[in-house]
Amino acid sequence: EMVAVAAAMQRVVPPPQSVIATGGQLIHSPAWTQMLADALDVRVTASPEREASSRGAALLALHVLGKLPKLWSSTPARGRSYRPRPAVHARYERARRRQQHLYELLFPSIGAAGSGSRTKDLRSRGARR
Repeated sequence: EMVAVAAAMQRVVPPPQSVIATGGQLIHSPAWTQMLADALDVRVTASPEREASSRGAALLALHVLGKLPKLWSSTPARGRSYRPRPAVHARYERARRRQQHLYELLFPSIGAAGSGSRTKDLRSRGARR
């Protein structure tokens, strides 16, 4: 799903050169962070920042209020970086395409819409959990 979100974002903004990842699972699990780098096919740097979302919201608020002239003038703390492995990315991409194809066969109207929120889509059509 993270790849689907990234693909949707790339329809309106250029693809990132790298990603700064936050959150306990990524900070404490090199395996998860490497999988993210492989799936997204981009370098991922784990941020040791404990409250990265709060920090980002505060920086955005300061920028909107005119107290922070450049939004990116504050450099976040950075941890270890993980580079994507092309062979692993290719395997993930093949699996993602198979999964998407199967999903479109099982749920043609939902698959065509490609909302990214499959649980919500299924519930809205009256499906039970």
